[in-house]
Amino acid sequence: MSTARPALKARDTRTLALRAATELMQRRGFHGFTFHDVAAMLGVSHVAIHYHFETKVRLVEAAVAAYCERFAMDLAAIEHAHTNPEKQLQAYVALFAGAASDQRLCLCGVLAAEMVTLPEELRSAVRSFYKQNEAWLVRVIAKATRKRARSARVQQLARGLLDLLEGAMVSERLLDNPSRITGAARWWISSLRYA
Repeated sequence: MSTARPALKARDTRTLALRAATELMQRRGFHGFTFHDVAAMLGVSHVAIHYHFETKVRLVEAAVAAYCERFAMDLAAIEHAHTNPEKQLQAYVALFAGAASDQRLCLCGVLAAEMVTLPEELRSAVRSFYKQNEAWLVRVIAKATRKRARSARVQQLARGLLDLLEGAMVSERLLDNPSRITGAARWWISSLRYA
């Protein structure tokens, strides 16, 4: 019986390269990986990665787009699974806690930390992720607090929760404390009744 790895189809190589690049960035950041690292994870030549992505920036652009698309699908699934806004917020927090439990950070959070050294096209994609999440949180928090979505308070609360989660992921990794995200978020969600 042969133990050789079956050849990957071109489409599979592209998809797997995006996943590998995402995982590497979530662990090491934009500057912490190369085409060779992605190729090594997949067991292919770096030329196979270059076939799909001319440059590292193009690879990262595609990885961020795929990440944002998956995140949008997760948000839609949360709304479908839960009608209670507090449960929706808890499920949202679980997205961040799940990544952190695997020693990964939010992809766009990592890239935001490196913003000053990123090419402009990547900066724009990261900003879009934050805007997408803030808009979703505004809708949910408006329902939870029974305030208008356009109110300054709801906007501040949405930004505050996203900032709290992104920061808690970093603290959780730094301090090797797996309850930083859920603990901070539990307090934040319970405080909504006083907002």
